[in-house]
Amino acid sequence: MDNSALYFTFIPATKGLIVTGIAAVRETNIDVYIRDGNDLISSGLTLKLQVNGNNGATTPVGTVTSWTTSGDDAKGTLDLNTDECIAAFANVQNTEIVYFNALVYTSSDPKLECNGLVGIINFPSSSTVEPTPATSIAALGQYASADTTIAKVNELIDAWNGV
Repeated sequence: MDNSALYFTFIPATKGLIVTGIAAVRETNIDVYIRDGNDLISSGLTLKLQVNGNNGATTPVGTVTSWTTSGDDAKGTLDLNTDECIAAFANVQNTEIVYFNALVYTSSDPKLECNGLVGIINFPSSSTVEPTPATSIAALGQYASADTTIAKVNELIDAWNGV
């Protein structure tokens, strides 16, 4: 079965981003693609997810610093089975999505490529269990309305339950 995957597309004019795909807390091998990011690998490409609104003061919930090329894209692997990520879901309902701040930047010549939000869905289970990857949801990001998010979560639940 394929890993869950997240696809990050930059909006250069605003340094914003569009995220497609879905991942869950406790997943350990999430494929991450930075669209047209291949040329950034040599400049120290970094993806950092942190609790939204923490002013960068806490340990990230997930970080990717190792990348390979995938056509024009940069491809990395994200681990969300970290103590920090699990703690962010401590008081969250089973089907809830938590939005994290996603920073994509280069470190050798420091430059912020984009800054935005990425939704991660809860996976209320033992940290020793490898979850089944969720079906990809297009455009589940900072622009989704509450009704759209609820509808997409309900679709995921139906898919997981084989409905």
